[in-house]
Amino acid sequence: MSTETPSFDEMEVVDAPNQSGDDDAEWIELDAGESVVGELRKRQESQKYPNDVLEIARGLGDVVVMFSNNQIDRTLDSLADKHGSAEGLVLGFKKTEEIRTFTPDGADEEVEFNIWEVRQMSG
Repeated sequence: MSTETPSFDEMEVVDAPNQSGDDDAEWIELDAGESVVGELRKRQESQKYPNDVLEIARGLGDVVVMFSNNQIDRTLDSLADKHGSAEGLVLGFKKTEEIRTFTPDGADEEVEFNIWEVRQMSG
């Protein structure tokens, strides 16, 4: 990728997206050991599901969308406390291969889940 910034006149016109903003983005679901890195563009509550939706720009024109979870939400809340918002930060999200279990209140069986790691670009 070139480090030279193009002039405004050399760039293509971009049509404004609809209000949801993520209709053309690729939905991803990471497997254990996989990660995604990019600028957190948007963190939006889902009306259908209990987890937030994260819009992540991996590069110019490469936007992906994924569901958050409680582990990620706690980390993003902490970053928001420090920076005013986690949106705009370059972050890495990794679904590790480490598995933990817990038994929900009132349940008879344990539930397994992968540990997630969130990293922030330093600087």
